[in-house]
Amino acid sequence: MARGTRLALVAVAPPNEALGPRDGIGPRGGSARNLERAAYARVAVVLEETFRASSAVECMNSVLRMQQSRHRRMTQPMLDLKRLYWNTHSFRSGPRKDVCPYQRLGLKLPSYDFWEVLKSDPKKLTQQLSTTGNTE
Repeated sequence: MARGTRLALVAVAPPNEALGPRDGIGPRGGSARNLERAAYARVAVVLEETFRASSAVECMNSVLRMQQSRHRRMTQPMLDLKRLYWNTHSFRSGPRKDVCPYQRLGLKLPSYDFWEVLKSDPKKLTQQLSTTGNTE
């Protein structure tokens, strides 16, 4: 951990356990234990719906940082090219091995090769995608 960095830990007890001897009456007439359970339930709902997007975002940011370190401007066409490459790139290892993000999403392309998609005619590609049931 870097010097001066602070780590904050938050402890949340499961709904069937109390966080301490708080069996008194809460501010709104309910018991403190019930208030704790309700708070836990709200936090649990948020955490269950949370996807680890931060990892994906940080990964993409690292790719973009390399581009920005070489060039001052990051244009929208360059971002589009990087997005296309990233989404057609198959992973070499891990649980997503040999599968690109477009395949995992169920998008059916004529080819998942970056250069083939890039060289294809946009109108024909749009027509192929619209007839195969891929909709936006």
